[in-house]
Amino acid sequence: MDDVTELAIPDELFNEVAGYKPNARRQGFNVLRPELSARIITHFDLFSEAQVDQFTQEAFEKEIARDFDPQGSLDRKGRSSGRVEQGYHRRRLLGANATGICALCGEEMPRALLVAAHIKKRQHCSREERLDPAVVMLNCKLGCDAVYEEGFVTVDKGKVRVGKSVNELPALQAYVESLIGGPCEAWKPESAPYFKWHQEKALSGAE
Repeated sequence: MDDVTELAIPDELFNEVAGYKPNARRQGFNVLRPELSARIITHFDLFSEAQVDQFTQEAFEKEIARDFDPQGSLDRKGRSSGRVEQGYHRRRLLGANATGICALCGEEMPRALLVAAHIKKRQHCSREERLDPAVVMLNCKLGCDAVYEEGFVTVDKGKVRVGKSVNELPALQAYVESLIGGPCEAWKPESAPYFKWHQEKALSGAE
């Protein structure tokens, strides 16, 4: 067990989040079903980077549907769906492996240093695009996730290319140059339209 944390949650609040009756009382040790576990983990921010993500496809699809529901509550919606998406996609890409390969630098990293990064920015994805497995790739937290997210590098036809200007910042420029020309294994025919979207936005300087 990793990252064991003591947390006191009032029964009333737990029942509200879980969807139980207000006066429900749990006795003994209980294992929650995956969908309910995901809801509790998300609401109380109980994520651990060391964990093997437990989000199921069912929970993932329900969160996506909720995120696009015009009648749904905006409270915690974006954060909740984002967490579930990240957890589901990381589990899909990494399985139970302790390490994985960053799609941009090609280095093997522990799962705690890898994120399921949206190739096309998440807030610009339609419901169908968020459900598409090809919309994400593994990026490392050592810099690749940030420089791609900010558009300093992009991907064209399977190769990492220069994105927007680094404004002559030596450290950033050196990092970007270390990636340029390298292969991006996440580039495939089905992911190419998402990379094209990112490239166009990066080169235009748009957010």
